[in-house]
Amino acid sequence: MRKNIVKVLSLTMAFVASMSVLAACGGTGNGNGTTMIVKYYDGAYGKEWLEKAAQDFVAAKKAEGVDVSYRLVPDTQVNTSAVNELNSGTGLADIYMLQDYVWTDWVTSGKLEDLTSVYNTEVNTSVGKQKIKDYMADGYSIQYYSQRKAGVGDYMPWAMPWSMSQIGFVYNENILKSTGRETPPETVEELISYCADLNGMGITPFAFPGNESHWFRYIIQVWWAQYQGAYEENTLNVAEGAGAFYDYWNMSDAEVLKQKGIQVGIDTVQSLFVDTSTKTWKNSLANVNSYYVKDAEKAFVEGKAAMLLGASFMYSEVEKYMQDGVVYKMMNMPTIANAQTDANGKALNMNYYTSEDFMVVPKEAKNKELGKEFLAFMCNEEYLLDFIQKTGTLRPFKYADSVLDAKALGLNEFNSSVLEVYKTSDVRLVSLPANITTPQTRTLVSLYNDMPINGKMDWASFASKMKSSTSASIMSEVYSVTQPKIQEWINNNL
Repeated sequence: MRKNIVKVLSLTMAFVASMSVLAACGGTGNGNGTTMIVKYYDGAYGKEWLEKAAQDFVAAKKAEGVDVSYRLVPDTQVNTSAVNELNSGTGLADIYMLQDYVWTDWVTSGKLEDLTSVYNTEVNTSVGKQKIKDYMADGYSIQYYSQRKAGVGDYMPWAMPWSMSQIGFVYNENILKSTGRETPPETVEELISYCADLNGMGITPFAFPGNESHWFRYIIQVWWAQYQGAYEENTLNVAEGAGAFYDYWNMSDAEVLKQKGIQVGIDTVQSLFVDTSTKTWKNSLANVNSYYVKDAEKAFVEGKAAMLLGASFMYSEVEKYMQDGVVYKMMNMPTIANAQTDANGKALNMNYYTSEDFMVVPKEAKNKELGKEFLAFMCNEEYLLDFIQKTGTLRPFKYADSVLDAKALGLNEFNSSVLEVYKTSDVRLVSLPANITTPQTRTLVSLYNDMPINGKMDWASFASKMKSSTSASIMSEVYSVTQPKIQEWINNNL
């Protein structure tokens, strides 16, 4: 899972009425006049950053002589709400801020507004005005382009990326130092040794969301890319022509599932988290299968484990449970043997960032032009930096190094560590074809059948097999269930 002048009403009764809306949803809307409605996922990032952006947007419109208001609607089930409201055309918000969903279905069915005008809007940055489409980070900038119907017409952007959370390992620095270490493990071998020392001290190495074990998918991708090579093949391990990590995400068929790096990523997870003799999770909390993300975060900050498979938004979610005097930090992902290196032979520092959160404007939204203006307004650097300050997470843009100063931004120790990992990453991995520069070069299979490493196998089965099968066996089965489905789509659509 990512800004305000409150409208003063002259009549007391109108003020009281508006306060009921503010208490329930946040905002200045009272149901009269032009009220922009933003429905957002209620979790991970909170709403303080969004409230400030909305307040400042209303003030900016007022300065233009346009009287508008806004209403922010938190929704823990916003994806479900969006599906129901977009399909029925009733109760539509002007903006939906969503988590992972197959947005192309809405494009094909004509439910979304084209965001070309947003992408072409110039916004303020520390290096001058830039068009949003040029300011966005690589990969994300073409993520939401597609044709109105597959293979027909021009490519247009239909959604906006929202956040880029880092997913990896968080560690308790106090526990780390109690083992005689000053810095977190830099290699997988060191991480395995650290786990052994922790177990010997009676300390549980990891908390992780066993009930949402698809989180393993993200760290598998890091070790896969280290082995396979990110943008180009890592010839320490694979031959030229075998394909790199990003070639997978611009897949033309299911053959990319045969990349050896995927198996290496699975092998690495198994070496850390699977007891092959009992076919159960190891180095983890008891009853870990019952833990959701927030349960794992809470257990970690309460000192029940030395590390967490977690995300950069952890602080926002469990700050109230954190222990005084305990330092929590994000670490760089440890490297495997023969990881891809730079020109000097140093292993590339690769970390994983999410690309699933996005924002859309419905085609039939009452105030869709206002919604599009607000999407662009939030991309001014001032509000991107405010997002970092208030959430500890970045939005996917090309920041000047000078503005990413943890002290100047007033970040706490944990969020400062998140920013440091971002700044020192040689490769910021995303589950996108970041090696292409135009939407026209993205394959239709990639766009419409975007496949995680479990392909068409459900994740529960994949996770279960990780505890009992070899990586080669798992991926052979993934290929066998995925290839026919992909080929069927190709036959029907190309």
